[in-house]
Amino acid sequence: MLLAPLAGAWADAVRKNVLMGRMNALKALAWLGLDGWLPTTALLPAFAAVLALYALAAWCNRRIPSRPARRALPLRDWPALWPRFWRDNARLWRDPLGWLSLAV
Repeated sequence: MLLAPLAGAWADAVRKNVLMGRMNALKALAWLGLDGWLPTTALLPAFAAVLALYALAAWCNRRIPSRPARRALPLRDWPALWPRFWRDNARLWRDPLGWLSLAV
């Protein structure tokens, strides 16, 4: 599969996003606990629903295993990295769904 090498990096990104989401949820709860201003609308139930969905997503993602790097590149080999970068970049642009990630 063309995008298989990116699966480990994707899992790491998901893990980091879950951690950031948890931190944002804690900040939001702290804001509410410090008498944060909320209008008298349906905002609080909607916020609670979004927070519950976020907590459910974080709970589902807690078991994503950590994957070590397949190969470590030597830091002194910068000239060899550029051809690999351009080759992989071109491969990603040719991928039917890879262009979407690059365009964002």
